[in-house]
Amino acid sequence: MKPCALPVRYSAQTAALCLDLDNFKNVNDALGHQIGDELLRSVAKRLRNALRDQDTLARIGGDEFAIVLPSVASNEEASIVAQRLIEAIRPPVNVEGHNLSVGLSVGIALSTTHYQYAGAAAALCGHGAV
Repeated sequence: MKPCALPVRYSAQTAALCLDLDNFKNVNDALGHQIGDELLRSVAKRLRNALRDQDTLARIGGDEFAIVLPSVASNEEASIVAQRLIEAIRPPVNVEGHNLSVGLSVGIALSTTHYQYAGAAAALCGHGAV
């Protein structure tokens, strides 16, 4: 079963994080799409490594990602995850001899306890746009 289909704890919230890479366009413009694509793969790997197994990471397009956290106890927990993601991509990535740095902007939207399934969080991403 996919993480988005798992029931969440009744008292927990579901969070949707909408991520946008800062300064990614500059990398694509200066070094080309091949280097940009490799940078995206490296960033995605770092993001995935900073998440729990039950969290879902998806690339929305361009330099935008969405993450569904199916069971968070509080707003603060979602903010801690967002900060952990920002820190995860802070170190430069070496791509073909280029040390590349990008930042991360994160928007967070939380469900109420009215949602019983984490799949309902997909609709939240529009509320968490950065």
